[in-house]
Order: sequence, then structure tokens, then C-alpha cells
Amino acid sequence: MKKIVDIRYFVLLLMPLFALSCEDSVIRTEKFTANVPVYITKEELKAAVKVKLTADTPLQNPGKMYIYGTTLFINELYKGVHVIDNSDPKNPVKKAFIEIPANVDIAVRGTTLFADSYTDLVTIDISDLSNLHETSRLENVFQQFFPVWNQAYPLGEFDLNKGIIIGWKLEQVERSVEVNFNTNWSSREGDIFVSMSDKATNSGSAGYQASVVSTGGSMARFLLYNSYLYTVHETKLQVFDISNMLKPVKGAEVQTWFVVETIFRQGLNLFVGSTTGMLIFDISSPAAPKQLSTISHFRSCDPVVVSGNTAFVTLRGGNRCGDNLNQLQVYDVTTLTAPKFIKSYPMTGPYGLGIDNNILFICDGSDGLKIYDATDVNAITNNLLAHYKNINAYDVIPLSGTLLLIGSNGFYQYDYTDLQNIKLLSTIPVIGK
Repeated sequence: MKKIVDIRYFVLLLMPLFALSCEDSVIRTEKFTANVPVYITKEELKAAVKVKLTADTPLQNPGKMYIYGTTLFINELYKGVHVIDNSDPKNPVKKAFIEIPANVDIAVRGTTLFADSYTDLVTIDISDLSNLHETSRLENVFQQFFPVWNQAYPLGEFDLNKGIIIGWKLEQVERSVEVNFNTNWSSREGDIFVSMSDKATNSGSAGYQASVVSTGGSMARFLLYNSYLYTVHETKLQVFDISNMLKPVKGAEVQTWFVVETIFRQGLNLFVGSTTGMLIFDISSPAAPKQLSTISHFRSCDPVVVSGNTAFVTLRGGNRCGDNLNQLQVYDVTTLTAPKFIKSYPMTGPYGLGIDNNILFICDGSDGLKIYDATDVNAITNNLLAHYKNINAYDVIPLSGTLLLIGSNGFYQYDYTDLQNIKLLSTIPVIGK
């Protein structure tokens, strides 16, 4: 016997589906771990520059370094600067730690320290560490940036009206999400969380002596020349007049149209590394840099050093740098308006580099420090002089026989006066990272 089914039964079953089809989406609540911003107000930022006259402030997250005479300055990422007496490279002595929130880049001349502090350029009188004080602050001269976050987790909600983001902490967060039944779910308009399916990416004054060694590494964004400070950030080259070093004046702003990251000087030319190429500027009129040429390459992070008529460029791919190619590239820059590519060499994941009398030092990331005889630019990797694999190397400064190296493991100094017998002089290890 056939069963007769009431059609009203099917109508009741289908009614929820009809209801959903009439609505494009619903709101649901999700809980997950995210990078939550740590804020500081502008007022707190201005009041936060301090000095600790202590030798026990540990090196934990080293960034860039700068040497002025026999004094070494090492950036502690986003926190400030270690001041070290390096009169004896075999025994560097910590003297002080200067707290500078959101600091990444530094330069020093005489008794003045130039530093970025988030979007501001600050100058600090370091003539007396027991009476250190800020002498000037140029506000909003750098584009705002976000400190690096833990890329294993999404970026949490942030509100720049609450202050300046100086770091991140991992916390459980909750949010309401719009689930769209016609497409894959996404956050609501105005919701500034990163989607769970997205990968986070980063995007002439007293005390100055021209004969004193004053230099940073190849990863530097600050460069001092005569009465000027040059900085590179995002898509511009910025000039500051430092005739009065205690009170810099903002000068010319040169748009590069490239995301610029590093700056190096040889003679009257600046060599600027970017994520998509190398730019060369003429600074014969130092207040008004003039671009001479551009070398384009695949998307990567790109520091550069120059010796004579040869430019050496390391290109690192992956993460925010783009492509996964890792190389050392060599260029003939005899004609600055028309540089010529010579050759490329494969690398593991290079960062900074340095050159001294044809001795090339390359920080190849997790593959350590590599030292080459680069006399023959067509056979550089055939002339490896030394390879230190136990260092996660970031940047170097070669100084007439003494090599200063910074890496995630710490700070190292080597004597390379005898290339057949390179000696480790001293280390300052990273502690409690």
C-alpha cells in the first residue's frame, strides 16, 4: 500500500533554507589568538627618553649598530640604544642604555645622537651620560610603521586614536564576523582585523672631528655627510640640515617611487637600496640630491656597498621581501648614469655586507658569515676565505682589520689583519631572548 505524504511536511522542512536564501549572510562570534597592540601616547613618547647608567641591561633583540671613534652604539629593537666603550675590541665595556621607544635607526656625530622614535627624529646630547637629555624633536617626519608581529597569528584590531603602537602581545580575542553564504566568509566592512586565511606581512658643532671614524652598517637608513643627515623611509629620501646638530632642520624631500630601505655613500654619490632596485644619487649639491640612475631587479630586500667602480648588492627573498631568490649581485658603476650588471651568485638568505680592500664580508642569515676575496668579481664564490656557520648574521662594519658583526645571537668582533688566521676577539651574547 502506498503511503501518501502531506506536501506541507516538505514545506516546513524547506522553510529555514528559504529564510537563509533571503539573507546574504549572518553574524557569528569567533575566539582566537591574535597580535594585540601595545600603545604609548605621544606625551609618553616625548617623556620616555631616559638613560640607565648600568652595565647589566642585556642585549636581547639587537638591531643596527653604529661606531663613532671608539664608542659603539647598538640598537635594541624598538626599545633604545646600548652605549659601549670599544677602546679595546678584545674587551668591550657596556656603559649605558638609552631608552628610546620605537627606535630602529641611529647615527652619531660628536656628542649628538640622532635617532628615530616612531614618526619623530630626536637628537640627544650624550656629552654627559649622567645628564643625558633630548635637545630637539622633529615630529611626524617619518611615515608611521608597525613593529614586526608574530606571523604565526593574525593581526588584532588596532585604533591609532589610542596612541602609537610600539609592540604586540599575544592574547585571546573575540570578534563578530559576517558569514556570507554566496562567497567565502570575510570580515565586515570597517573591521580592521587581518582575515584568518591571510598571511601577515610587513609590508659643524662642538665635539665633531672629521677624522673620527663615524659609520653604520650596510643596513643603515641614516647617513651623515658634512652638514646633512640623509634618511630613507618608505618611498622617500629625506634631507635634514644639521649645521646646528642640536636642532636639525627638515630640508628637501625626494620621492623615490620605490620602497627604499638602505643608504650607502661613496664620494659624492648615494647608493640607495630598495625592494625593487638600486638608486644612485648625486650629492655634489648636498641639500638637493639628484637621481642619476636606477637598477631594477626582482622584488627583494636590497642593501648595497661600493668599492671603486664596483657595487655589491645582496638580494633576499621571502617574507615581506617578495620573491624567494637569494643572491649576491655585482655591478660595474664606472658610468653612474648607466650601471652594468656583471654577475650574480646564489646565497641562502643574505642581509648586510661590507667591503674592505677587495675583502667581501656577507651576512648570509642562518648560513652565517662568509668572507671572500672579491678581487676577481667573476669568480667570487670560488675564493671563500672563511665561513662561520654558527652565527645568524645580520650586518657588518669592516674597519681596517677589525670586523664588527651583529646578529640574532649577539655582537662579535674579529681580527682579519691575517686572512689566513682570522681571530675572534670578543662577543656580547644575546641574553634571555
